[in-house]
Amino acid sequence: MRGARALIAITARSLADVEDVISLLQWRVLVLISTRGPQTPTLVAEDLGIHRSNATRICDRLVRAGFVEKQDDRNDGRVQQIALTTAGRDLIEGIMARRRVMIGKVMQGMEPAARGTLALSLEAFASSAGEMTEGPIPGVLGLGG
Repeated sequence: MRGARALIAITARSLADVEDVISLLQWRVLVLISTRGPQTPTLVAEDLGIHRSNATRICDRLVRAGFVEKQDDRNDGRVQQIALTTAGRDLIEGIMARRRVMIGKVMQGMEPAARGTLALSLEAFASSAGEMTEGPIPGVLGLGG
């Protein structure tokens, strides 16, 4: 639990600079779309465990902020998906870069053998939890899929 609290604290600090720009749920939607590709609000709601109307409102706010855009589904033109814009991708990359620096500083304070063990253990933990190991942003840690 101490390790989980430390990772959550790093996550919170990495988001501190943008907390007036996006909410934690909006961040989670951006990460979800960046790792899984364009999503419908229904899929966003299912993945986040929220009501579809809440997911739709979150997505609409992200559209207004310019971080995502609506696209017609390739297989069903009646369905719209939410996809990242360049601004959304840039926001995610900036936050993740800050997070990597913070984690890197913590890791540098550890013995080399402990770093290797931790990396293997976290990979096993993430796999067991069903985390995706491949995607546009490798090594996403913390809240948001």
